[in-house]
Amino acid sequence: LCLFLFLCYLVERPNTRNLRLAVSLIATPCFLLLAFAVRWAAKGRLLINVVTTMSGLLLAVRCMEFGLLKRPLGRLPQGHSSPRKTGLRHSVMQVVWGSVDLSINLRGIGYEFGQGAGLKLPPSSMASPVVRTQKQFLTSKLRFSIPVNYLISDFISTYCIRDPSIRALASGSLRLGDLPISKRASALGAFIFGVPAFLSLLYDLIAVFAVTFVPAQTYDQWPPLFGAPWLSESLHEFWATRWHQVLRHTFLLTGGYPLSRLFGRSGLLIGAFASSGLFHSIMLLADGAVAFPWSTFHFFAIQALAIALEEWFRIFTGRRVGGFPGRVWVFGWLWLVGRGVCKLLWTSLAEFCVLSLGPSKVKRGFKPVSMTFV
Repeated sequence: LCLFLFLCYLVERPNTRNLRLAVSLIATPCFLLLAFAVRWAAKGRLLINVVTTMSGLLLAVRCMEFGLLKRPLGRLPQGHSSPRKTGLRHSVMQVVWGSVDLSINLRGIGYEFGQGAGLKLPPSSMASPVVRTQKQFLTSKLRFSIPVNYLISDFISTYCIRDPSIRALASGSLRLGDLPISKRASALGAFIFGVPAFLSLLYDLIAVFAVTFVPAQTYDQWPPLFGAPWLSESLHEFWATRWHQVLRHTFLLTGGYPLSRLFGRSGLLIGAFASSGLFHSIMLLADGAVAFPWSTFHFFAIQALAIALEEWFRIFTGRRVGGFPGRVWVFGWLWLVGRGVCKLLWTSLAEFCVLSLGPSKVKRGFKPVSMTFV
């Protein structure tokens, strides 16, 4: 980790390419070992397996990126569109906090690589209003965003614990086809509502801590993670704007940009979504999956076809996919291609909830907040 922070410091300095390459050659194998060689034996620590695997993989990718960059990485000052000139900082603490800032900034907000990737931040909504001061930012997070996302996450976890069919699906004693269609359809709802709520809850808690206690962090470095994906009127809007963009640059680096050199924009789409499918499949393998989860890989990889279909629709009709028909298309497509991941989704939710709380706690009467409403 110290080597990676040192690499984050070097990548903003001129005439450091050879040193960066040497450091990345040392750090990258270490992070790959963290990703694929470190495992926790206890079943209740599966979440730690996921965290260590994905962290090691992401850090390995970033080390290779920073080591191979031909020129220093530029920052974008507020209100300007051109990169800030790189140079030595005068304060040791500024150097440290600047390296930490870059190490956790996966979307590239305020950095040259975020602008170059065409990053689109989610639109403002009631859950993520436009804020212009730090006080407004903290107020919106503490009074609305964090409590609402917690209740949604808690309600879904309670549903998984209380529903015997979901627990039976997780244990393998029940097949997906045995579930009623309403139960299978609710998996789509858990994906569109539950995943943004849970990830936004973690993101908001980290954002509040960072803005409050970390000197180098300001509220405008923590824009909304999601933009109400259930309001999407096209799959392009769903994946490019309203869904989280945390791993967007990583997917472009590992799949999109290499294939775009061979097949242009089509290669960019196929490579990015194939890389997304591979990353999510590795995450499920770290979570305890016995075999490679091809259904998850196919779910993400085939999204490139859907984006291409929308582009062909625009070319042939002169109109973009949108409006109420566009929303029907979004939900219909996700339901059609997502049926194969329903079991994995419910299984992961049930296993995580039961293992995190523990069946003994449920039997002794442990009740999350939302159990009073179920």
